[in-house]
Amino acid sequence: MGFIKKINLVGPRGPTGPQGAKGATGATGPAGITPLIGANGNWYIGSTDTGKPSRGATGATGPQGVKGATGATGPQGPTGPSGTTPTIGANGNWYIGSTDTGKPSRGATGATGPQGVKGATGATGPQGPTGPQGPAPTTAQIQAAFKLLKWGQLAG
Repeated sequence: MGFIKKINLVGPRGPTGPQGAKGATGATGPAGITPLIGANGNWYIGSTDTGKPSRGATGATGPQGVKGATGATGPQGPTGPSGTTPTIGANGNWYIGSTDTGKPSRGATGATGPQGVKGATGATGPQGPTGPQGPAPTTAQIQAAFKLLKWGQLAG
């Protein structure tokens, strides 16, 4: 038997040839299934949950934005219902309607302050009315006074 020598019958690659003519349009394929987002937030294809969330994870909070301009004043709102006027009950507490709030209407009495400086003497007041007539002296009192006058012992 003889030896057969193998030889490579494939030559080097040649240059790319020119583009060929456009082929005929193929037949229309079947309608596809439109993906949708399920109640759990995952993508569904038909009734199959893909297990893939429709949204990515929540990102970090961004920096505070600049303050916007103040908006225009809104229209006047309707008048609200009349409120209940608070009152002070016999026990000194605030009442709202007939409900005792348990809150006293006054604070606790504070400490006595220091003695103030003495004020200036006031002006003399007006003459008071004449008092009632006193009792008349007895005869014995008149005689005793006369004796003292006689001897100079009663200074007037």
